[in-house]
Amino acid sequence: MERIPFLGAALRRLDLDALAAWTGPLQPATARRIVARLNADRALDAVTGTPTATPARLPLPGELLALSLLHEAAHLAIVEAARRQPQAALAAAVPAVRQSLGADEADALLNEFADAFPGVEKPADLRLEDLLLVHLANANPAAAPLVELVDEGVLPADTLAAAIQALERHQASIPIDPDATGAGGARSLLDLLREPARQSPDSLTGQLRYVREHWGWLLGDALTQITDRLDIAIGVLTQEEHGLHMRFGAGAGGGGVGAGGGEAPSFVGAEVESERFSTDLDWMPRLVLLAKSTYVWLDQLSKQHGREIRTLDAIPDEELAAIAARGVTGLWLIGLWQRSTASQRIKRLRGNADAVASAYSLDDYRIADDLGGENALADLRTRAWAHGIRMASDMVPNHMGLDSHWVIEHPERFIAVDEPPFPAYRFEGRNVADDPRIEIRIEDHYWNDTDAAVVFERRDTATGERRYLYHGNDGTSFPWNDTAQLDFAKAEVREVVIETILDVARRFPVIRFDAAMVLAKKHVERLWYPEPGAGGAIPSRAEHAIPRAAFDRLMPDEFWREVVDRIAAEAPDTLLLAEAFWLLEGYFVRTLGMHRVYNSAFMHMIRDEDNAGYRKVIRETVEFDPAILGRFVNFLTNPDEETAIEQFGTGDKYFGAATLLATLPGLPMVGHGQVEGFTEKYGMEFQRARLNETPNAELIGQFDALIVPLLRERQRFAGSVDFRLYDVVADGGGLVEDVFAYSNGLGPDRSLVVYHNRHASTAGWIRESVPFAVKHGDGSKEMRRDVLADALELRGSGDGWLRLRDRRSGLESLRSIGEIRDRGLYVALGAYECLVLDELREVASTAEAPWAALAAEIGSRRGVPSLDKALADFVRARAPAAPGRLPALDSEALRAWLDERTANHDFRGHALVWRAGEPVFRFSGGSASRAHGVAVNDATRFAVASITKMVTATAALRLVERGLLDLHRPLVEVLPPEHRPVAMTAEHTLHHLLSHTSGLANYHDDNDQTWASFTSAWDRIPTYHVRRPADMLPLFRDLPAFAPPGTVYTYGDANFILAGLAIEAVTGKPYADVMAEEVLEPAGMVDSGFFELDEDPPRLATGYLTTDEPPDRWRSNIYGVTRAGMPDGGVITSPIDLAHLIDALLGGRLLGPELALAMRTPQGPPSDAIEQYGYGCELVVQDGRVTILGHGGSDPGVSAMLTHHLDGATTIVVLCNQDRGASAATKHIAAALGLHDPR
Repeated sequence: MERIPFLGAALRRLDLDALAAWTGPLQPATARRIVARLNADRALDAVTGTPTATPARLPLPGELLALSLLHEAAHLAIVEAARRQPQAALAAAVPAVRQSLGADEADALLNEFADAFPGVEKPADLRLEDLLLVHLANANPAAAPLVELVDEGVLPADTLAAAIQALERHQASIPIDPDATGAGGARSLLDLLREPARQSPDSLTGQLRYVREHWGWLLGDALTQITDRLDIAIGVLTQEEHGLHMRFGAGAGGGGVGAGGGEAPSFVGAEVESERFSTDLDWMPRLVLLAKSTYVWLDQLSKQHGREIRTLDAIPDEELAAIAARGVTGLWLIGLWQRSTASQRIKRLRGNADAVASAYSLDDYRIADDLGGENALADLRTRAWAHGIRMASDMVPNHMGLDSHWVIEHPERFIAVDEPPFPAYRFEGRNVADDPRIEIRIEDHYWNDTDAAVVFERRDTATGERRYLYHGNDGTSFPWNDTAQLDFAKAEVREVVIETILDVARRFPVIRFDAAMVLAKKHVERLWYPEPGAGGAIPSRAEHAIPRAAFDRLMPDEFWREVVDRIAAEAPDTLLLAEAFWLLEGYFVRTLGMHRVYNSAFMHMIRDEDNAGYRKVIRETVEFDPAILGRFVNFLTNPDEETAIEQFGTGDKYFGAATLLATLPGLPMVGHGQVEGFTEKYGMEFQRARLNETPNAELIGQFDALIVPLLRERQRFAGSVDFRLYDVVADGGGLVEDVFAYSNGLGPDRSLVVYHNRHASTAGWIRESVPFAVKHGDGSKEMRRDVLADALELRGSGDGWLRLRDRRSGLESLRSIGEIRDRGLYVALGAYECLVLDELREVASTAEAPWAALAAEIGSRRGVPSLDKALADFVRARAPAAPGRLPALDSEALRAWLDERTANHDFRGHALVWRAGEPVFRFSGGSASRAHGVAVNDATRFAVASITKMVTATAALRLVERGLLDLHRPLVEVLPPEHRPVAMTAEHTLHHLLSHTSGLANYHDDNDQTWASFTSAWDRIPTYHVRRPADMLPLFRDLPAFAPPGTVYTYGDANFILAGLAIEAVTGKPYADVMAEEVLEPAGMVDSGFFELDEDPPRLATGYLTTDEPPDRWRSNIYGVTRAGMPDGGVITSPIDLAHLIDALLGGRLLGPELALAMRTPQGPPSDAIEQYGYGCELVVQDGRVTILGHGGSDPGVSAMLTHHLDGATTIVVLCNQDRGASAATKHIAAALGLHDPR
C-alpha cells in the first residue's frame, strides 16, 4: 500500500478506527489529529497523577507526516527499481523467503502482518513490501517517538528476522541499475532504502532532504509528483523543531510591535536595489513630532485644568500654544480611531477592569465616538494648524480588530482556514462580539495563559458556518489576540487598504504606519506563504507553502511602493512614516519611498552607551547613502518602550542624548511625558495614567533652556547633504569612540555638536570626517573625506582666529584657524558633557583688536561670557599707565632694593621677571654654599618645596586626559589596600587630593613652619629611608579624617603624597620618572629633576635655617629633607625652568583646554576669600575673577614664590635658599612693575 500502515491495536486504543480504511496521502491536519490522540494517551495517569511510560519526548505531527512520506517514497523506489531491474522486484523475492522459512511459516508471517495492520493488501509480494517498510520504520532512530503506531513487536521476532535476512540475501547480489552501480550511495535496493536513516539518523527532516536530493536518478518523474508534499513536510517539521508554536503566555493585544531591538540598519546587498526616494516638501524637514496617548492625555488635561476634557475639541488652545512654543510642529495622537469592542471585552475578562480596547485593534477608520468623532477632529485640526502644528495619526494596515466591520462583512479579506490548524484548539468560551450576525471566540487557552493560538473562530449565525481566521502576527512572539490578519496576497485586499490610507491622508498630513515591515513583500511571503520547505515563522503556515513564482503572481509588486506612488499622485502633501525594523530601514526610504522610517538603534545604542556601535551606524549610512540619515526618525522612547526617564535618567546623559535627538539629521520624535519627566509607560489599553505624577519643573526648565532652542531651528540640523561625522583622536593617536562629533548647516550657517556619552573624562582632536558618499548625476558615487576647517567653510589663513559660541553654556571661545587646519579642534569633555558650537565667525588679529594676545591671555579656556567684553577689558588693561605709576620697570632701583635686602640677610637667592617668553629682569644675591664659598648665580638650582605640587598636579591631569586617571573615580579603585589611609572611603577622589578638600589628616602641621615642627615629623621614620612616596605613608596612614571629603579646604601635603601614589599605581612607573616624562621634558624644564640628595646634585644651593643667631651661625637643613624628592615638595629646579612651566601651561602645551582651565579655577567649596586653590595651583581671586596664579614653597631652608599675573601677562619667580625672603621680594617686584598683589 502507498500509505504507511498503522497497527490496528494502536488505532483502536486511540479511537482512530476510521483510519484503518484510510487511503491516499496523509494530510497535515490528519497528522495533527493522530498525534494529538497519541500524546493525550500518554498524559498523566488519571488515578496516580504520575506520568505514564513515554518515549524520551512526545512526537510532533510533522514527524508523522515525514514518516508517511518516507514510506511513500520508498514504495515508489521499489516500483522504479523493479522496472529497471526485474530481478529486484519483491515478487521475485517471495519464493526466496518461502524457501528460506518454509512456505507455511512464511505465509503465516505475512497473514499475521495483514491481520495486525489493517489495510495491508493481499498479494504476497505487496504484503512483503509493507512488512519490509514497517520494519525499516521500526529501525529508524528518528522515528522512535512514533514507533507504537507501527510497532512490529506484535509479530514473531525470530520469524520476522529470518524473513528480513532472506530478503537481504536475495537482494544483495542484484544491483539496482547495472549501469549505475553505487549511484545514490547504494548497491542494492535495501541499501538504498536504508541510506536516508544512515545519513540523518536523528532527523526525519534530514532524511526527507536526502530523498529529495539523492533519489532523483531513480525516481525520475515520480519524485516530481511528491516534491511539493516533501517540501511541505520539511517545512512543517522545521517549524515544529524550532518551537515556533509559542505556549505558556497570552497575546499582547493588537500591534505594538516591539521586535526592533537595537539592531543597527544594514546596507548589505542594498546596492542592487533601486533608488527611489520620495521628495520632501518644504515643511517636512522642519517636522518635530510629539507623541501623546490620547485617552491618557485627555485625563491628564482634565486634572490639570480642573474640568472635564474628554473630546478632541475640548483640548485647550493654551496647550497647543505651549506645544508649539517648544518647537513641536507635529502632534501624533495615539489611538484616535474607533476601537474594537471585543478587544476591550477580552482585556476586562482577563482581569484589567480599567482597560479600553487596544489602540491597534480597530473597528473602523473613523474618529472614535467617545473622542467626539470627525467634527471634534476637524475643530482640533484647525486650531492646531493656527499654531503651526500638523496632526499625525496611526494607520494599522496589517490587521483589523477581530470583530471589526471588515471581519463581519468581508471575511474573505482575511487569512483563514476551514478547520482549527491544531487539534488541541478549543473554542468553547464566551462570544466576544456584539453584532448578532457573528459570534467571535478566541481559543480557550488564552483565558488561562496556557497557550497562544494563531487563530480565532468566526461563526456566521445565519448559516452556522465556522471559519478560523488568523490573528495578526509578526512571527517574533505571541499573536495579537484581539486582531484579524488581512490577506495581502489578494489584490483586492491591497486595493481596499490603499483606499483606506488615502482616506486617512485626506484628514492627516502625517501618517505613521504601525509594524510596516511585516508588509514588505518578502515578509508577507515568509510569514504567511513560505516557500515549500522553508518552514515559515507562523505555526501551521508551512502547510500552505507555495513556490516563489506562484507567490510573485499573487503579489507582483511591493505593497508599500504602490502606497507611496498613489499618495504622491492623490495626496502629495502627506508625510509617510514607517515603523520598520528587521534591517529594512534603508530599504523603506531609499527604495520603497517612505518619507521617514524608525531608527530604533539610536535609542538602544545611546542608552546602552554602545558608542562605537552607533558611530558605526552613522558611518556606514553616510558611506552608503547620506540621504538615508536624513530620513531616520530618532527617539529616546516610543510607546512600546520604557520611558525616556527610565532609560536615560534626568541628568546630563538625558540632556546629552536629547541634544543628539535635536541636532542629528532626520525627524526627532518626543515621547508622551518625556518633557515633564514622567516615568510611567502607558499601555495601548490605558484610558488614564495609573501613577499620579507631577511634572518635574526643574527638568522642564532645563529642557526649555537647552533643547527647545535647538528644536526651533530644526531645519538647520535636519538635512544630510552637509552633515559630517568626525573621528576624535586622542593625543596618543587612538580613536575616542565615546565622543560623537559632527557638523551640519543650512546655507552659510554651520554648527558643530560634540557629545561625550560616557561617565568619564576624555579629550582629543577633531580634524577629519569619516568617509561619505558623494553621488553624481550618472548614478555613480565617490568616497570623500572633509577636514573640519573645510566643512565649516573657514576661509582664513593660519594666522586667523575663529570665534565660537557654545549655546549650551553661553560661553564664547577663540581657536586658532591654523591649529584647526593642522591639528584640528581640541576638546576636553567630562562625563556626559555636550557642546553645541555655532555663531562661528572668523576674525583677524590686529593692533586694534589683538585677538591673538587675548587668546594667549585666556589660554585654552572653555570660554568667556562675551569675547567682545573680554577683548575690551584686555585692551583697556594694557593702555598706557595712569599718572603716578611707573611706565616701565626701574631695574636699577629694584636691584638696589634687593642688594640691600641681601646685605641685611633678608634675601639669599634669585629673582626673575619673565614676559613674552624672555627675561625682563634677573637678580642673584647671597651665598649658595657658605661652606664652599659659592655665591648664587644664574646657574644655581634650588629646592622649591610646595611649588612641586604644580608639577604633580599637571602630570596627574595629563593622565586624566588620557583616561588612566579620573578626577571623580573612587581612589579605593585605584590605590591598592596597602597604599590607602585607614580613613579613606569610596567617596574620596583625585579631585579631593589635588584641591586639598579630602579632609584626610596631614603628616605635620602646615601652620607651624618651625624647626621643631619639621624634625618632629621624622621621629618615627628617618628621612634617609624615604625614597618613594609609599615610604611616607606610616606618617599619616592611621590618622583619622578631620572632615568629610569635599566639605572644607585645608591645605595638606599628605594629599599630594597620595596623588603621587595614584600616579604610580596607574602608570606602573616610579613617580620621578613619570614627572620627567609628563611635565619636565614637555615643558622644556631642562635644568630640573627629582634627585637622590645623597648624590649631591650639582649646582644645588644649600638651604639655611634662619634663627636668632648671627647669620654666620645659621644652620644648613640636613635633617628635615627626604632622601629623594616627594610629590608634595621635592623638585629641584631653576627660575627659568619655572617660567617655562607657566608658559607651557598657559600655552596649551601640557594640558587641553578643559583641564588647563580647571587647574586654575577654584575647586574648593564656594568662598569669597581672595586666596583660593585650584588643582595644585594657588589663586588670587578679585571681583570673581582669577588674576594671579602660581604656588609658594616653604620648608626649613627654603622660601620660594612662583607668581603669574594674568592681567599683566608677567611671571615673577623668587627662589631663596633660606626660609624667608621670597614673599616680600615678590610683592615688591610686583609693585615695581605696576602690578597689584593684594595678598
